[in-house]
Amino acid sequence: MASRKDLEHTVELIRLDVEKRLAHLRGDLIKWMFGALMAQAALVVAIIKLFS
Repeated sequence: MASRKDLEHTVELIRLDVEKRLAHLRGDLIKWMFGALMAQAALVVAIIKLFS
C-alpha cells in the first residue's frame, strides 16, 4: 500500500503537469484569437475597398 508521502508526491506531479498543460493551452488560445482578429480585420478592409 502506498504511503501518504508517495500519494502527496503523485498529486503534486499531477498538479504540475496540469498547470503546464493549461499554460500551453492558453498560449494556443491566444494565437488562435490573434489569427481570428487579423482575419476579421482583413475581411473588413476588403469589404470597405469593395464598396468604396
